[in-house]
Amino acid sequence: MDAPTPQDLATSVSTLLPRELRDIIYAYLWKPELPASLNYTALLNSRTKDCEFTHNDDGNEICLCDTDVTLVPDFARAVFVGYDFAREAVAWL
Repeated sequence: MDAPTPQDLATSVSTLLPRELRDIIYAYLWKPELPASLNYTALLNSRTKDCEFTHNDDGNEICLCDTDVTLVPDFARAVFVGYDFAREAVAWL
């Protein structure tokens, strides 16, 4: 049996937990200093549609919507957790 992917976990959280519990998860994930350094309004506005992808030489998907991925935590990047979870995590801010 293969290990679940981050996207599998995010889908399970989104479908199995009520919003109140998901809010607790988002509060835990967002470190207090991170929102101050992140332009989350621009990040949220840029997520009005699913990310477009390209592939590298190894066939791995590369998300084209993240310009400076060093400032965006993985749980807020659709390429890792899926569009719906990433959108809700950013909207929580």
